[in-house]
Amino acid sequence: MQVEPYLEDTGPIETGMIELAVTCPDSYAVVMGASGKVEREVVIEHMEADGIPVFKRRGGGGTVLLGPHVLVITVRAGVQQPFQNGSYFAAINRAMMHVMERWGVPNLAQRGLSDIATGTQKLVGSSIFRRKSLLLYQASLLVASEDGLMSRYLQHPPREPDYREGRDHASFVTSLRRLGVTMSMAELCHQLQTLLPHRLRTELDLVGG
Repeated sequence: MQVEPYLEDTGPIETGMIELAVTCPDSYAVVMGASGKVEREVVIEHMEADGIPVFKRRGGGGTVLLGPHVLVITVRAGVQQPFQNGSYFAAINRAMMHVMERWGVPNLAQRGLSDIATGTQKLVGSSIFRRKSLLLYQASLLVASEDGLMSRYLQHPPREPDYREGRDHASFVTSLRRLGVTMSMAELCHQLQTLLPHRLRTELDLVGG
């Protein structure tokens, strides 16, 4: 199975600049982290039978299924600190949780390395790629659950956060729809694009000192 590079803007960016993009894929695709292995993370025969492409991003993190049920949030920032990825994960995730709390999503917290969860269920997965002052954060926010497709295309991950406790995809993840958020995809995109930038600036400035 051929793995294509996930198209990402990793060009230089001025320190202090923040660029935000919120998109919704119009077709299904699987995206693996930089160290992902097809034979260990996807169900190859189902992917090939259904014509689902697989991509590999530059950042780390686990394998995700993207599609019309997912919002993809991309933050490009020119940051002062060359390391401190954990602090940057926490900062951007705090901004994300601030918006979702306004939607009425309960019990939000960062869990595992960089997931955003409600209680014991994952709602957002994310990754970071770094190059000098460039920070590229990418996250997938599950709007509606497609447990059958996740199980069809994704194997149980070879590595999992401690709070997953061996659960299958359907038991481990949740979605905005399951949590009672009924806004359309267009309205969710608009709210993220409107509410996130100021909060991102505040949180990232705290890391930069």
